[in-house]
Amino acid sequence: MNKVNFNIFMFAILLCGTATAGPSVSVAFREPWSNLFGGRAIVFHAGLTAEEAFVGRMEWRFSASGRTLVRREAAVKLKPGMCETVEISLAAPDVKPGVILEAELMASVYKDSASVPLAGAQRQLWIFPENPFCWRTNYFENMQVSLFDPEKKTSSVLESAGFPFKTVDNIDSLASISSGLIMIGEGLSFKDFGGLPETMIKAAAAGIPVLCLAPVGGEMTICGPDVIVPGSMIFRGVDIIRNFDKRLDSNGWPMDGKIQSGLIKLRGTKERVVGEIGKTNGGWPWLEMRYGKSQTRLVVCGFAIMEKWDACPAPRFLLANILEYMAAKDETSAAVIMGGGR
Repeated sequence: MNKVNFNIFMFAILLCGTATAGPSVSVAFREPWSNLFGGRAIVFHAGLTAEEAFVGRMEWRFSASGRTLVRREAAVKLKPGMCETVEISLAAPDVKPGVILEAELMASVYKDSASVPLAGAQRQLWIFPENPFCWRTNYFENMQVSLFDPEKKTSSVLESAGFPFKTVDNIDSLASISSGLIMIGEGLSFKDFGGLPETMIKAAAAGIPVLCLAPVGGEMTICGPDVIVPGSMIFRGVDIIRNFDKRLDSNGWPMDGKIQSGLIKLRGTKERVVGEIGKTNGGWPWLEMRYGKSQTRLVVCGFAIMEKWDACPAPRFLLANILEYMAAKDETSAAVIMGGGR
C-alpha cells in the first residue's frame, strides 16, 4: 500500500469511527527504528490505549514488494487510560548484496468481530544486506585506508566485513602517510594520545582526508596560534545521517535507542578554541574541518558505529556513506552537509 492509499485508508477509518461513534482507541509502534537485516528475525511492539473499556482484536501485516509475507491477529482487552502491548515477531526476507528492499508493517484495531478498523498504524521499513562493502570492494580498495586502532574495536569489525585497510601501529607512522585516507578507530581517548589531534590536522592540511570514529575523551585544539586553522568548520547533529541516506534510521538504534557515543563541545580561551569530547548533552556528534584549496576534510564522528555494528544496518551503511563522502568531490560534499541528500 503506497502512502497515498494509506492516507485514504486512514481517512476512511476516521470517518467510519465517527459515524459509528465507536470507542476512542489508538495504536502506535514503540520502536523508532525501521532498518532490518535481511534474513534475521526482529520484534516490534504495538502499544494500544483506549479512553474507555475496550474488547476487540488487533491485526498486523508485514509485506514487501507488494506481497504479504505474514499476517497475524491477537485479542486485546483494554482498560480505560491503560496501555497494553502486543508483541509482533517477524523475519525479514533475504536480500541480495547491493539491494535494499522496501517493506511495510501495518497494525489495525477492530471492535469485536467488526470488519472496519477503529485505529491503525503504519511503518515503512527498509531491509538491508549484511555487508555494506562487498559489492564495491575495488572502490574501497582504491581509497587506501590506513587504520590507527589502539583499542582494536574497529579493525576486528572491518576484517569480518572484508573491508580492505592497512594497520598503522603508532602516531609517528601516521605522520608519514602521503596518500589514501586515514581512519582513527573508535573508542580511544585524546588524553592517552595527546599528539594525535595535531597529527590529524597536519595530515588533512597536507591533503590526506582523516576520519576519526567516536573518541571517548580528551580534547583537541581546533584553532590557536600554533595550530593550522581550517578554512571552515561544520557542526552537525543526528540529522546528518538522513542527509547521507534518507532510508537510514536517525531516531534510534536497537536495542537501547543509543546512536551517539561521544559529543564535541567547544571551549574557548584567549588564544584557543578547543573541542572537548564527552558523553553528556550539549555538543555535536559531527565536527568537520576543511583545509586548503582542495577542501580536504577532517571529520570527528561521534556516532556509535562500531558499538552498534551488529544491532542494525544503519551503522554499517552510514560508515560506507561517510567513506564515500570523504573521498567525494566538493559538490557531493556540499549536498550532504546542506541537507540535499544523495
